[in-house]
Amino acid sequence: MSTKVCEIQWLSANVEEAKAVARLLVAERLVACVNILPQVVSIFDWNGIQEEEEVLVLCKTTEENVSDVFSKIATEASYEVPALSVVPCSAVSSPYEQWVHSYLNHRS
Repeated sequence: MSTKVCEIQWLSANVEEAKAVARLLVAERLVACVNILPQVVSIFDWNGIQEEEEVLVLCKTTEENVSDVFSKIATEASYEVPALSVVPCSAVSSPYEQWVHSYLNHRS
């Protein structure tokens, strides 16, 4: 397989937004799977100290799709500066890796 499986982490403003963007990412085969974990509490400084409930979104994809996934989230998400990061996967089960590649490589 030519490119490694990785996970993109993203913080969304709410579950509805996370689901809507996740559906687009999967439908466009930019990601193979998305996990949505609600009720993450984030504390950060954005024009003063803020405390917000956010949604952690985990997107399974490959390294070659990262730029396109980042662009799609930046376009569709409500945050001015979406928190996007890539977590490389040092090990992935072979059947899961094959499924991710198979799904992503069958774009219509």
